[in-house]
Amino acid sequence: MSYGMSDESQRNQDGTFKKGASGNPNGRPAKARELAYLAVTQEVCALEDWRAIVTKAKVDALAGEDGATRERGRRVLADYLIGRPKQTVSVEHDGDSIYEQYADLPDDELAALIAQTECADAAVGAGHPGVSPAAAAASVESGAAAEVRRT
Repeated sequence: MSYGMSDESQRNQDGTFKKGASGNPNGRPAKARELAYLAVTQEVCALEDWRAIVTKAKVDALAGEDGATRERGRRVLADYLIGRPKQTVSVEHDGDSIYEQYADLPDDELAALIAQTECADAAVGAGHPGVSPAAAAASVESGAAAEVRRT
């Protein structure tokens, strides 16, 4: 596979990018919709308005009337300045991660488990508002995932 001259210096022998090198150093270009929202935001919220918002968040964070106000001010500043923290969820069953439990299953067995789960989900939906009991029952009787229609 041939890469451009600048690409070759950023890639390993197997063609993957070297650590710290990017295949798109300028990032993804903004979409038209994002640019439209940004334009409206800039039009409605002048620099002086933004300064007032940030100042209010700072005042709340340092000396808000109560704990909730202080926390809200801190969160606004932290989310904007640092960014929201990445959240991860570890799903475990009997001490093993779900991935480890099912990673070695053949595709047909995994597909069968998924179908059973979808049927069970449909059956549970029968007892919930907005799910047609007939659709849930048909799903369970068929032994395969059937479309559960919302009423």
